[in-house]
Amino acid sequence: MNTNRASVSRGRRTHLLASVPFLVLLAGSLPAQGTAGAPLAVVLQRLRGSPAEVAWAGDQVSGHRLHDAVPAVRTTLARFAGDDSPEGQYARLSLLDALLELDVRLPGEELLPHAVGCLRAPALVLAARSVEANAAYFAARMAATGAAPDLEWAVCGNLLAAQRAPGFAARCLREVGFVVEVVVTDELRPGGHLIG
Repeated sequence: MNTNRASVSRGRRTHLLASVPFLVLLAGSLPAQGTAGAPLAVVLQRLRGSPAEVAWAGDQVSGHRLHDAVPAVRTTLARFAGDDSPEGQYARLSLLDALLELDVRLPGEELLPHAVGCLRAPALVLAARSVEANAAYFAARMAATGAAPDLEWAVCGNLLAAQRAPGFAARCLREVGFVVEVVVTDELRPGGHLIG
């Protein structure tokens, strides 16, 4: 019985030792993190780095509620505008999430470049936090999705209708196709003759 335990114990040690190089490589590829969270200076430095570093920094900003980093987050988000690579979208998603977590209000023109792919929903939620100020954002998104109306199109339309945006009803009516149908009928007399 003791020999079985000893061989199992040696087997576990061998298995753990075999995984050490993998863990060392993994730890070396991750951004350095302190146990108490990243200091603001480190986060600000990472916001100027690669998409992976930016994604990590965005996570730290939201996780540690670093309100002082918001201006740098907005600058970095603008720097990544148009980067639709998977890494760029992930970095932007992390930054948008940080802005959502910190309850930041942004102008629609700052969000429009990011209303693509998986970023459409967080950009829309951020814009909806300042509905009155972002009517142009909602109108632009409705126009962009007008050929294939979807949930974003409906939400933008509902927000514009709720705030009674000037010109919104007229824009909607221009899109509607009206069909006028005139039907003329004669009533039957009791004797079965038509009255003309």
